[in-house]
Amino acid sequence: MFCTVMFTHYYLLALIMAAELEGVTPSPLKAWLEDNFDHKVAVDIADPHLETLRELEEKGLAEIRVFDGVGAEKFAEHAFNFADKLIREATDNRCYCVKVECAEHGANSAIYEG
Repeated sequence: MFCTVMFTHYYLLALIMAAELEGVTPSPLKAWLEDNFDHKVAVDIADPHLETLRELEEKGLAEIRVFDGVGAEKFAEHAFNFADKLIREATDNRCYCVKVECAEHGANSAIYEG
């Protein structure tokens, strides 16, 4: 599912993670979050205007990140999947991600649990 946005909306995203951690540094996770969400335009892979948005990126007007699904629910899932893999690999599966909450604003948030 995708939606075409007529006007760009900017939200402050808060990603809250619950994990069982032992000896895991948050640096790779922080870098992934910044690379995918900090001052970026998140676009669904099936967006019919994806190529037009890529043209904006080529002109230096936007930094596009393409996801298989967008919105609070999907952002929570994408962050969960990245964090869980990172944590499991770093701890030989001793630790894992429990859940991720993505909050766009007070009226819209989603929790993804593995």
